[in-house]
Amino acid sequence: MNKMLAVTIREVLEQKGEFFGWLFLPSKPWTLDTNGLFIQEDKDSDPSEPFPPIIVEPCRLSAVLDWASIEDIVLNAKEQVGRPSVDNLFKAFIFYIENDAFITF
Repeated sequence: MNKMLAVTIREVLEQKGEFFGWLFLPSKPWTLDTNGLFIQEDKDSDPSEPFPPIIVEPCRLSAVLDWASIEDIVLNAKEQVGRPSVDNLFKAFIFYIENDAFITF
């Protein structure tokens, strides 16, 4: 069975909880309070179970980034700013998605 966790972008950027797998979000525009799902494919899942799970289609969610990339965005912002605000982290997140590059603060 695939593991799913409902999250907001704020929770992801503030790294509240342990996330693994891919972040799925609805189409833009996004805010810090946009809801999404973290989905991790279980290596022991039933091979007939689709990945991503069929729930993403009716919820109109799309894969955005994997956890490692999100962690890198947060770490890069912390290296530049020290203690970035959640708004700075959100700007860095959006910048990365739109430019496939880290933001310069």
